[in-house]
Amino acid sequence: TKRKTRISFNDIKDEITNPVVKRAVSQAIKVVNTIVNKYGKPDSINIELSRDISKSFSERKKIEKQYNDNRVINEKAKKEIQELGKLNVTGQDIIKYKLWKEQDEVCMYSGYKITPDELFTELVNIDHIVPYSISFDDSFNNKVLVLSSENRKKGNRVPLQYFRENNKNTDEYETRITNTYLKHNNIQKLKKLQIENISKEREDEFKRRNLVDTQYLSRLMQNILRNNLAFSDKTNIKLKVQSVKGTITAHVRKRLGIEKNRADGDIHHAIDAAIIAIVTPRLIQKVTNFYKYKENKKLYNMTDEEKNENIENFRKYVEPYKGFTEELNARSIQNENLLHEALKKLKYLGYNNIDGVKPIFVSRMPRRKVTGAVHKDTIRGIDKKDNVYYSVSKVPLTSLKLTKDKQDIEGYKDKQKRDDIYLYNALLERLIKFDGDAKEAFKEPFYKPNKYGKNGAVVKKVKIEEKISSFVTLNNGKSLAANGPMIRIDVFFVQNDGYYFVPIYTKDVIEKVLPDKACVANKPETYWKEMKDSDFIFSLYPNDLISIQTRSPLNLVSCKDLDIATLTTDNLMCYFNSADISSGAIKIKTHDNKYECRLGIKTLINFKKYQVDILGDYYEVKLPEKRVDFRNMKGGKKA
Repeated sequence: TKRKTRISFNDIKDEITNPVVKRAVSQAIKVVNTIVNKYGKPDSINIELSRDISKSFSERKKIEKQYNDNRVINEKAKKEIQELGKLNVTGQDIIKYKLWKEQDEVCMYSGYKITPDELFTELVNIDHIVPYSISFDDSFNNKVLVLSSENRKKGNRVPLQYFRENNKNTDEYETRITNTYLKHNNIQKLKKLQIENISKEREDEFKRRNLVDTQYLSRLMQNILRNNLAFSDKTNIKLKVQSVKGTITAHVRKRLGIEKNRADGDIHHAIDAAIIAIVTPRLIQKVTNFYKYKENKKLYNMTDEEKNENIENFRKYVEPYKGFTEELNARSIQNENLLHEALKKLKYLGYNNIDGVKPIFVSRMPRRKVTGAVHKDTIRGIDKKDNVYYSVSKVPLTSLKLTKDKQDIEGYKDKQKRDDIYLYNALLERLIKFDGDAKEAFKEPFYKPNKYGKNGAVVKKVKIEEKISSFVTLNNGKSLAANGPMIRIDVFFVQNDGYYFVPIYTKDVIEKVLPDKACVANKPETYWKEMKDSDFIFSLYPNDLISIQTRSPLNLVSCKDLDIATLTTDNLMCYFNSADISSGAIKIKTHDNKYECRLGIKTLINFKKYQVDILGDYYEVKLPEKRVDFRNMKGGKKA
């Protein structure tokens, strides 16, 4: 295949059958083509793919849950450490504490009982079971808590090898590790602690497995780039494309002193990209040599000053140029004034004219694909009162909620209440007793009471009615189902009135109908406001870039639901996420996915739409847009 400066996805798409992989490759090629078009032929390309990029939605949710669970565990550990008297808790302290608990407060190599007073002192160290210079494994399952003296003696050997070469009792050690890790069900760590020795062949296998990402998607991208992309001939780099495991870049980043906090949003991906770019075979050799030296020297029993010096030594040894880490930390700053202040200190790197330097901006691809069912699966009965529609469905008792005044059950039907007041009163009494926590209140079987106070049949579900704004009618109007996915919203501006949006659903695509009723906050669809075509300004799909200006300051909260400061502003560039027809509000997120909020658009001072390219440059969309029907459908009729 003749290599080109631009890769055509059409030339290779038939070779890929997995739709998730096909989408990922398509996006990666777009990024590569855009970068090459702007900066010219690359010298080389390093690849590190997200661990969950080719996983299913349920697998990704499982990973996200695991991350959140770990965060909760770490927060709990932090509080417990503070209760022990250490107020300034570091990430290393948390790892020490978790290992201490897992090991039943005992040094794994000596059996010495570690007291709380000794835990955070120089007496105790974290050791890599399989030395890092051999395994490049910095995971929790390759770490144990041991006495510093034991750690120094072990050096860059596995524990059993150290024990045997020093004529230490291996029976006690093997009994200790077996009892400990069978009890805590950590077989993976137990197997590491049982490794007899590391042969040259096994050392090479460790490195191969941990240095190179051998996943299908990584190998596929490597082959596509190697076989199709033209590279610069100005350098003597032999390996033009390499894929590196995330564990390596994570460790290099950590040892350079560059913190990674996912709660700070998606900027960490840009930082990771810069780290990935410097991970070369030569750097890997440098890291290996550094850790071989460290594992054989008295570098564990360090003061804070010595630890900082150790990080500095690592930087000098590994950084591609002096000031790399400082530059990377500066370029991650999101406030433009603070960014410029930080860059002024880096004039020796060529930052003489910094007026045009802007903070990193995250580019996102709008989701314009029409997918999903016309309506949701659950079909419900209809109840209509005063021109307001209610859906009626049976729900489990564990889903019941108290009203705000805690005097009633939310949505419990009046007729149902009158027909069986004894059941209703018993349900209400139980809910109030558990302060509205239905899961706890109805954890045990609940029996229907009668007027004589005796138990009847077990009650599992009751009918609840819910006010519904927009729906699909079925069975000749006798039942309804909630609308399927909302595809987009069409935004209108009515002079002397304000902004409105018309929701567009999958059913509108199927029915070839372009609705013109804009939702009104807290009103059913029958009270919505009809829009004129002449007032239309633009359509918004999820991940479309917008700017908003509000009359009063807007409070955004953390997307990660963490206890960190909120963002307050009245002028914001952000991404549209979704819309809520019941409140007439839209949900927005900052470009870095750090903050989010819901806001009504009616009284906005300014509301603009932008087009953003792959490299994060954005341009205002000329108004008004043309309001298009889906798939250029002809003969579409108004709702």
